Amino acid sequence: MKLNRQMQEYLLAAERPNCAAAAPIDEIGFERLCQPVFVEWDGCVLLQSEHTAGLPSNFQPGPLWSDRTALEAFRNHIHINDLFTGTCSPLQAFRTGLHLFEAWHSALNRTFAGGEQPILLVLSFDGEEAVLRFYVKRSNEPVWLNEASLEDYAEGLMVAGI
Repeated sequence: MKLNRQMQEYLLAAERPNCAAAAPIDEIGFERLCQPVFVEWDGCVLLQSEHTAGLPSNFQPGPLWSDRTALEAFRNHIHINDLFTGTCSPLQAFRTGLHLFEAWHSALNRTFAGGEQPILLVLSFDGEEAVLRFYVKRSNEPVWLNEASLEDYAEGLMVAGI
């Protein structure tokens, strides 16, 4: 697993006790995300959702994605803050993101460990919002996140390869 310095600072902050009231969370959505289901489709790995049932027969570049990696990074991301039915603190969103990172890492490992192409799982946190995503790292497509330059990113980044 790789972390940049900003993520290391956020992790230290997450260990400190917090007396802020917890915002209510969408329990059904949260439980679904704690036990993710993945769909393999035309060379892509996607998080199963209401959108995967209507996928076309094959991949086509579109206005939001030029290649499979961009499609996965777009379709396989969740904004952790959106899981809460009320306003959550940034620290609560981050801690929830850490929990989901572990759940997705385990599920991706169970399903795809030893695959032909590595899958990257990324948790980002900018001090306000946490985002979790995954995508297949392909040698024939541009990188979505430069793992060798994590310190160049302003937000905290945690990256795990599967």
